[in-house]
Amino acid sequence: MKGVFDLKEVIVDYGGVSLARLCQQLEEQQIHLNAYANQLLRHPHLSLSADKQRTTCVIVSLKELGLTQGGSLTEIFAAAPSYGLTDCTLEMALHFRLSYHQLANSTGLKSQGKAPAAAITIASMPLEKTDDFPKGFYIRRIDGCDWLRGYTCDGLYQFAQDDLFLFKRRDPLPERLN
Repeated sequence: MKGVFDLKEVIVDYGGVSLARLCQQLEEQQIHLNAYANQLLRHPHLSLSADKQRTTCVIVSLKELGLTQGGSLTEIFAAAPSYGLTDCTLEMALHFRLSYHQLANSTGLKSQGKAPAAAITIASMPLEKTDDFPKGFYIRRIDGCDWLRGYTCDGLYQFAQDDLFLFKRRDPLPERLN
């Protein structure tokens, strides 16, 4: 069956931490931020959970979502539910970055209009609809340094079939994922 995952599950613990403390933890772990990430962190609609929570997420390629030619954010979010997946919150992205250190190393900050090699884009709904405001976060390791980076794209931008995304898993798993 098309789209059956080679599941890369990760547990994400989140909530119960202030934004100031999260930013302090990012700094303590020497996680670099780009200007877009800082823009997202300052947005008034960035919400944080008061209570600690735990969820299971999966890292999947777009090809595993049945998007063999890649897809736009709209197509990606439309494909995910049929595989038992849903979007993450930006808060989950922050905690994921703090806890996930298994990234392959890549080089150079420039990505020439495509998702960078060895990056994981967090599948989160954009805070604003405008093309020039960051859509969300992705994580990557560049020349040995960990990054939490924000990104922009328009509605027509096509992510590649091999680009990796982090989604929240809904329980129970659909049969097609087992």
